Amino acid sequence: MERRKTESAASVPKTRAKGALQKTTKSAPERQEDKPYLTFGIGCFHFASLRPANEITREKYFQDLKEYFLSDKLVVNFEIDSSDITSVFAEERPENITENIYESEIIYPYVRNCLIRFEIHVPKRVQKEYILSWREPTANENFVVEIDYSEDIPVTYVWLDADEPSPSTAVSILWKHLKSSNPESKAIKFQMTGPSPFHTNFVVRKTNGRTLDISIKEKRGYDQMTIVVPDVIEESDVKEIVRYRLNEEFSIFYEASIDRVRFHNDFSLISDKIEKTINKESLRDKIKRMIVGGDPEIYDISIEIEKIMINLERMLSGYKEKLSYIEKSFGEIINKSNIEDRLSEIGSVPLERYLSIISILRSRHESSRANYTVIIAAIVGAAAALLSSKIF
Repeated sequence: MERRKTESAASVPKTRAKGALQKTTKSAPERQEDKPYLTFGIGCFHFASLRPANEITREKYFQDLKEYFLSDKLVVNFEIDSSDITSVFAEERPENITENIYESEIIYPYVRNCLIRFEIHVPKRVQKEYILSWREPTANENFVVEIDYSEDIPVTYVWLDADEPSPSTAVSILWKHLKSSNPESKAIKFQMTGPSPFHTNFVVRKTNGRTLDISIKEKRGYDQMTIVVPDVIEESDVKEIVRYRLNEEFSIFYEASIDRVRFHNDFSLISDKIEKTINKESLRDKIKRMIVGGDPEIYDISIEIEKIMINLERMLSGYKEKLSYIEKSFGEIINKSNIEDRLSEIGSVPLERYLSIISILRSRHESSRANYTVIIAAIVGAAAALLSSKIF
């Protein structure tokens, strides 16, 4: 995805969360027990503006969002937590604004340093419209939703009570509801990217210990990540601290998911061009190559591949720097294996093989041109000899 440099998103919320964590290491006793506190699921949602870029301002976009959400009768307590460094940037409206973020290629508008928060009441009878027949509705009908725009790609948190056995189901129910709740909006288009939900159920537990601990238990179906938070942390700070710890690496995961689709789509286009070039062997094309000297399309394709390879190298280097920063900040990357899987899928595009095919095609065309030149020279020579013999 295209990245834009803005003022650091650490700002007030991240600083406060970091300070709260540091405070617990000094004031809390050794951990003795923990108790369930919250559950949540994670996804990736965005709300694209349908306005042209020259009409978008921070105030207008936020007003459009407010009207969009409050038109939904199930939504209450909608708010946007912003500050002086909150930015809403729109340079050019994407040609395609669909339900899939990757099809737009950019987050439009690009939002940074804010938190969208709302509550939604989804009765079980409504939930059943959005889930498969063999699935159970969530135990909770009230979801608290936070969409965190502190990184390049927004991360959505759907919070539920401690007794919820499948909080990830709430993410699926939510995006299906948002997709259908206001499809006629002229100002906002709901977007998402998968996997939403992320294939893990998240559980927050409180302890009288000193530090925040995170563990992952593999389970049949979705894994379970347990985040144990010191109980000296104020209730109002718990969600903020959890987001502070997880947000950057889950934003990277979703960014890599979008880039994976985009790169494979770009590669498919190149692959189609090469296949058409291979199959394009009409007499007209052969004569054209003979006269012009090679196929301009093959040259253009090779340039396209080289550009993709340069962008890929730059992109993977950027991801490596981001992951290194997280590891230095927290000591470990909780979501490392999933992120690495996404990055390996991006890098698995066989660009070098297609460069080899291009090289073979070039050699074949150059050889054909040389052969055609010899044949034509022979024909011209024979015709000249025949004409000469008739004259004399």
